[in-house]
Amino acid sequence: MTEPSEFAQAEAALPGLEPSRPHDSAMVKAARRTITSLEAAGYLDERHAVLCQQMIELAEVVDIGRRSGKASAVAMAAAQIIATYQLMVPEASGGEGGDAWDELVADMRRSATAPRDSS
Repeated sequence: MTEPSEFAQAEAALPGLEPSRPHDSAMVKAARRTITSLEAAGYLDERHAVLCQQMIELAEVVDIGRRSGKASAVAMAAAQIIATYQLMVPEASGGEGGDAWDELVADMRRSATAPRDSS
């Protein structure tokens, strides 16, 4: 059995860290920039792979919804992008500016159980 940190070379980079493609929408490019910035700041590791992928896919949904005139799809995906981003950013340590959402996320993070070794 392989260790959780052993990935194929193609899977080495987190989703969103690969270069933008020419046909990427402005929203997808912005999501990639955000992921790159968070990774450069040291906030992301392998545990964030699914959140990075989710952010890219939600950015694609926003673009598709916008182009097809589906405002409700755009609004729902945009709200989920914000929620995904908030899960990717570490808790603020002290200070003001926290709201109920930040407190909920912090409570969820503190109450999460550590992953179990399945071997």
